[in-house]
Amino acid sequence: MRRLTVLLFATSLALAAPARASTSPPGAVHQDTEAKLVKAVLDAGPRDRSAAYDALRLGADEETVKTTLETRAAAAVTVLQRGSTLKQLGVIADRRRTLDAAREGALRLIFDEERYFTPYRVPAVTPEKAAAYSAVQREVDEHVDLAAQAWSDKKKAKLPRRFRVALEDLRWTRDRRTALDPAPERRRGEHRQPKADPAPYDSGGLPEWIGGLELGVDVINVRTFAWTAGERAELARSRRVVASNTERMRTAQKDEAGTPEAARPSSDEIEQVRCTNEYRLMMGRTALAWHPSLQAATRWHSDYMSRWGILTHYEEEDAERRTFADRCRLEGYERPAGENCSVGSPDPAGTQAAWARSSGHHRNLLGRDHTEMASALSGSYWTQNFGRGDVTLDPPPVSD
Repeated sequence: MRRLTVLLFATSLALAAPARASTSPPGAVHQDTEAKLVKAVLDAGPRDRSAAYDALRLGADEETVKTTLETRAAAAVTVLQRGSTLKQLGVIADRRRTLDAAREGALRLIFDEERYFTPYRVPAVTPEKAAAYSAVQREVDEHVDLAAQAWSDKKKAKLPRRFRVALEDLRWTRDRRTALDPAPERRRGEHRQPKADPAPYDSGGLPEWIGGLELGVDVINVRTFAWTAGERAELARSRRVVASNTERMRTAQKDEAGTPEAARPSSDEIEQVRCTNEYRLMMGRTALAWHPSLQAATRWHSDYMSRWGILTHYEEEDAERRTFADRCRLEGYERPAGENCSVGSPDPAGTQAAWARSSGHHRNLLGRDHTEMASALSGSYWTQNFGRGDVTLDPPPVSD
């Protein structure tokens, strides 16, 4: 009987053991798992961080997720503050402010149609008014010269790899932290203020402009420096447009079988497009994409002016080709925006300089809404057409 009692007691202990194991402090196992998930996110490299973050989102509460992102962001800020890179970039930012001031002064005057008027030559205007125009043009030239001096500044800042990696990581954490706090839905009739760059980049002592830095380049100067992520995207797109123009124009130039002769640009015409885009970029505008239909329209009009020996925007002999818009549409281009014409110099850069000293032509060169262009030379007659087409570029490579 005693032995049976002992056996029953031992059996009861064995049966009770699992029940006692399940009475560990509530959440202890979860906290241990959560701590591992947090550590995985903080330790993950660029290739593994997204998977680690997704696991954290599934296994932790939102406050833990936010704290983890803020911790990782703070680590990135610490790396960015080391060394002299931020100080060097601060110098570039100051040079960029000088460029911006010169651009602003020039553009304000160039687009002031009352002071920088057209027409401006005798007999279209009086000699007195023509003289007044000369004075304004000198003022425009002074502002443009200041912009050119700032644009040619040689100061540069190198971005070490560790700096670029840390900045990219800061952006990664910022994007996910911002996504956790979506903007409230707008009620009917409520006006929503335009949103600035997401993320307070100045937290931790970082300047706000750090959000505009381009990570795809090793060196930053006034030409590649951007204040915001939006401007950074515009500069990157302009670089792609310029590179695409070079490839597409060279291909069209050599494609005797597949490209109509009027749409095949000469070397001087290719250079003229490059000059125009260089000037636009210097003045803070986006680069324009070359379009073969605009090339054909400009070529036919330059040939017309050269054949008749007249400088004109109109072809009076043919009602269907009278205006630049008519000529562009006949070539299949549906959104023409403007035309510049010139005679005298076959030099692309010299023609560019002449247009920049003529108010109406100058405004065409710098039109904010222009997206496409082409230039053509026949004899000593130039035609330059602008358009507002929807430029399609190959998507940029996607980084991990």
